[in-house]
Amino acid sequence: MATILLDQYQQQPLWADEFDACKKDIFSFKTDIDAQVLRAHSVAQVEVQAQAQGCIEDICRDTFGESPCRVVPLKPGACHVLFQVGLPDHCQYIIKFRIFPVQHRAFEFLNEHWVAQYRSEGGFKSPEVIRVDVSRKLCGWDYQILELLSGIGLKDIEDDASQFIDGDILFKVGQSLAHIHQVQGQCFGFPKVVALLNSGFQGMVGNHASWESYLRTRLDEHIAVCYDNQAIDRQEAGYIERLFADFQYPQSRASILHGDLGNHNIVILKNNEIGFLDWEDMIVGDPVYDLAYWGTFMRDDQISGLLKGYVVQKALPDNVEVCYWVYYLRIALAKTVYRLRLGVPQRPDRPPASLRIQKAIKHIKGMAEVRV
Repeated sequence: MATILLDQYQQQPLWADEFDACKKDIFSFKTDIDAQVLRAHSVAQVEVQAQAQGCIEDICRDTFGESPCRVVPLKPGACHVLFQVGLPDHCQYIIKFRIFPVQHRAFEFLNEHWVAQYRSEGGFKSPEVIRVDVSRKLCGWDYQILELLSGIGLKDIEDDASQFIDGDILFKVGQSLAHIHQVQGQCFGFPKVVALLNSGFQGMVGNHASWESYLRTRLDEHIAVCYDNQAIDRQEAGYIERLFADFQYPQSRASILHGDLGNHNIVILKNNEIGFLDWEDMIVGDPVYDLAYWGTFMRDDQISGLLKGYVVQKALPDNVEVCYWVYYLRIALAKTVYRLRLGVPQRPDRPPASLRIQKAIKHIKGMAEVRV
C-alpha cells in the first residue's frame, strides 16, 4: 500500500475543495489552464528540472532509507518532470513531480493509487504507487513515486509513418481496456477528491451530476477559439452547438475511463500483459469516450483491431457509432484549442490535426439517426 502524505491537508481541508472546484470548471487540463503561463513554464523547464533533481536525494532517504545510486532525467511532460531512479538493491522507480500549476495540490496523483486496487484481478496492469506527497515538506513540488513497469512502450513499436500496430497487440490492448471499463464509478467527470479522501479510497465519484454537464464544460469557449482561428467556419460552429444541445447523452454508463488513451500511455510488459500509465486525466463516464480518444490519436483501422479484443470482454452499446463520433468531435475540438493556444507545430508529413473536426462532422451527418 502506498504512503499518502496528507498531513498538511488535515490542517488545510480547503485544498481539496479548491482542487475540485478547479477541475469541475475544465474539460481538459492541458487545454484549459493558462496557456501564457504554461508557455513561460516550458521555457524554464530545464532549470526547473535541475531544481527538482536536487530534491531526489532527500526524497529517497525519507522514503527508502537510502540514497539513489542512479538518477536519469526522462522526457518532461507539459506539467511534469520525471526521473528514473535506481537504488543499491537494483530496484527501479519513477519519480514524477507536478511543477505546474503550483496553486493547487496535485491530488490527481491519487487516481493511480485508487486504480491500483483493481489491477491484480482486473485484467490490466498499472504501476504500483509507492508514495504520493502533497505536503511540500521535502521540496517545493508535489510528487509521486511509482514502480517502473518494465516493458516496451506501444509508441515504440508503432510504425512512425503509417501508425501501423500489429493486430494481435491491439487485440490484447482492447481486452485489457474492457477490464478497466468494468470498474464502475458514480456521477461523471473528473474524480471528486473530497469524496475520495472521505471514503478512504473506497469509491470514485465524478464532480458532475450528468455526462452532458461534463461534455459541455467550456464547449462554447472551445467552439469560439476554433472559429476565431479559422479551424471551423460559421456553419460548422452552428452545427456543433446544435448537435451538443440536442444529443441524447447516455446517463447509465458511468465507468472508470483512462481519459488520455494513446499509445504513449500503454506498455507491453514482458509477460505480454498490458500496462496503462499516467492516470491523471482519469474521468468517470461512458466507455465509448475512451475508444473515441484512442481514435483521435490513431488511424481508423487501428480502432477496429482494438475493438476485436474489447468485445470479447465487454459488449458495446447499440448506439456506439453515434456516441463514438460525437465524443470524437468533442475531443478534437479540445485538442485543436490546445494546439492553437500553445502553438504546437503541425507535423509536415500528416494532415492538419484540426481536420479531425470536419472528419467527425462528416460521419455524424451521414447517420440517419442524427438530425440536427
